[in-house]
Amino acid sequence: MEKIDFGPFALKNVMFRMSKEIKKPWGSHETLHEDKHCKIKKITINPNSRISLQRHKKRDENWTVLSGNGILELTWETHMNFSTYEMKNGVSYSIPCGCVHRATNNSDEPLVFIEVQTGGDFDENDIIRFEDDYGREINGKIKTEVKKNESTETFHPYCGINESDKGGGI
Repeated sequence: MEKIDFGPFALKNVMFRMSKEIKKPWGSHETLHEDKHCKIKKITINPNSRISLQRHKKRDENWTVLSGNGILELTWETHMNFSTYEMKNGVSYSIPCGCVHRATNNSDEPLVFIEVQTGGDFDENDIIRFEDDYGREINGKIKTEVKKNESTETFHPYCGINESDKGGGI
């Protein structure tokens, strides 16, 4: 195989990281690539585990399943009326900024997917957590009842984000 030399400017404005796997209570993640335009991670969810129910203020995510099966829950509402999707090998799922979501591995094999983050900020603290199986901080509120004309919240015009929500780290 012939080696191709792209020269000294081939990686201009790109930062590659040799990152280690970060262990989480639900599995692990590893950053494969990060630059000013995107961040790419490999996510592994352990058998019969799930990530927290969450949303992000500053980024969209696209997940492509590499192996395993699971369930993706999505909603735009804070009342948690979910649409559910079966996560399958080779299928991609878009999670827009502000969309409440969770991935669940309900099988006996690891669920592995690539997560591509796009948007203005890839800070690990850009997470609003609504539910968590592992005792981590809950910093989002689920509305159980809405009365007509009760809401005084300000919503982000693009994402539908409640600006009073605060980020909290993965």
